Amino acid sequence: MGEVKAVLGEGFDLNQSVVLSSQQVTIPPNYNHEVVIRPLTEDWEWEQDPQNQIACREPGHNLEGFQVFKRDQMLRYRQMTNAGLGLWFGAFLEKQLVAELGVFVAEGYGRFQQVGTHPAYRRRGIIVQHAPDQDNIRAICAIRCYS
Repeated sequence: MGEVKAVLGEGFDLNQSVVLSSQQVTIPPNYNHEVVIRPLTEDWEWEQDPQNQIACREPGHNLEGFQVFKRDQMLRYRQMTNAGLGLWFGAFLEKQLVAELGVFVAEGYGRFQQVGTHPAYRRRGIIVQHAPDQDNIRAICAIRCYS
């Protein structure tokens, strides 16, 4: 940690992060032009989100307990979104939510939350496309929007 040790001894905290940045965004070769990505706003959109996350659960999680946990967790994320603390994005094929992620900012740091693509829709260029479309660049640049 080199020069950092002296600063840490003065009461500062070290926050190490891996950062992804780009001067130019290019459309990936498997870009899915049928998917529409937008912030969740309607009840029917928010109601689909826990179902997507339940479909994405790792083996070993008890289904019944996981369902309760995800419904409660998404209620909190919706309340945080309504309070202006972040945005929750859904990737839709027509009216079917097939992938989602949240972006929240606190104390100057932005974090992606619960990035997930329904198993039946993986490897179709869905979740990678939230940057190329100018209207959806907000998912990548949320720190700028809220700082």
